Amino acid sequence: FGENNNTFELESKYNFIFGKNNDISSNFSYIFGNDNDLNSSSYKQHLVFGENNKLYDSSSVFIYGDNNRIGVLSGGASQSANKSRIFGSDNIISNNTTNSTIVGSNNTIQNGTDNLLFGSNNTLIGGNNNLYFGSDISMNNAKFSLAIGKDISMNGCEYSVGLGYKAELSENIRSELKGFAKKKFDNGFDYMISGHYH
Repeated sequence: FGENNNTFELESKYNFIFGKNNDISSNFSYIFGNDNDLNSSSYKQHLVFGENNKLYDSSSVFIYGDNNRIGVLSGGASQSANKSRIFGSDNIISNNTTNSTIVGSNNTIQNGTDNLLFGSNNTLIGGNNNLYFGSDISMNNAKFSLAIGKDISMNGCEYSVGLGYKAELSENIRSELKGFAKKKFDNGFDYMISGHYH
């Protein structure tokens, strides 16, 4: 229903489009909105609500919002996403991401599995089973980690928690603590007690 909607593949079937200026090359997909582009002819089962969303070579995807992108144009399955969801605007899910969800704006997940992001300006690259709430959080190859707050960075961490403001965690926390303690001892401290790290 609507105007200027296009289907580009002869094999595209069982699609429902309600809106205008939508381009679709997919199967079993539903679009409600304007100016959406679904180029995923080998994949199926998409549900898109909103405007200016782009979906490439992905399957079982749900988008509710505007200006989101899942997959990479002509990138194939290795650049796509499966069983993933976006609620918000200006978010990106790509690079073989599976079963991940974004709620918010300006967030990115690449090559992740089973992740959940709430907030804005967050980036997750190569992580599994992570959960974060907040803004400006960056995770790189983190696993089973939780971040709540703002300006948190986690690199190569496993089973970690970052809470608060401007926390930074890395896989080599022990050597970082030793370096921090040495600086304190060099400045005249007699001992150092650490109950938590952030």
